[in-house]
Amino acid sequence: MCFLSVSEKSVILAAAGSDVTFPGPQHPERYEVSIWIFYNHIHSDIVSFNKESGPDVDIRKKYKGRIQVDESALTFVLKNVQESDTGIYKLVRHQPVKIINEVTLRVYKLLGKPDISSNSSQENSIIALTCTVSGKVESVIWLAITDSAAKNRYTLIYDNTTLVIQNAQKSDSGIYGCFMRNPFSKSSAFYELTVKCGEPSLDISLLAELEGSFSDVSSPF
Repeated sequence: MCFLSVSEKSVILAAAGSDVTFPGPQHPERYEVSIWIFYNHIHSDIVSFNKESGPDVDIRKKYKGRIQVDESALTFVLKNVQESDTGIYKLVRHQPVKIINEVTLRVYKLLGKPDISSNSSQENSIIALTCTVSGKVESVIWLAITDSAAKNRYTLIYDNTTLVIQNAQKSDSGIYGCFMRNPFSKSSAFYELTVKCGEPSLDISLLAELEGSFSDVSSPF
């Protein structure tokens, strides 16, 4: 199907569990037949409006009980949104085909308590501290409280969720904090790292992944 240009675009950020109103066009009376469509990996119809033979609204089975419709304004409210509702929503006129409205919805769960794990604590090894959390994260900031002055050995990878310490030294021992946030919540965790003497165990798979990431990531400190 070939669409003409979009008349109106907007972005809506919503917390999981909230209700979201999808705006209609400025002049809804101009459109006799139209339909709201959800685009993610696939597209699915939500609700169609047909004014040609009197007001007629057809809510698709998947959305019955989840939406409240205002047929005069060509709008609807999607109730109890979840992360799976994230995607692009388009209001499309039938004849001639034209996208009237386009709404990008981004749904965020409240972040849980992050967890920091370490792959090693051996001196002279590559130590990777990984911060994980339930929910979609927009930003990650690390704090290192240590005696180390050589912060150029510290690198962030994987969208800043993993802090890598190359050639770890005893001076890298200390407290590491991971601070995560999204538009509706923030959360943090702390990890006490003690770098120990001994022969480091070389994790070949981790080394290969890290070497591939160093080329395009700069030090955070």
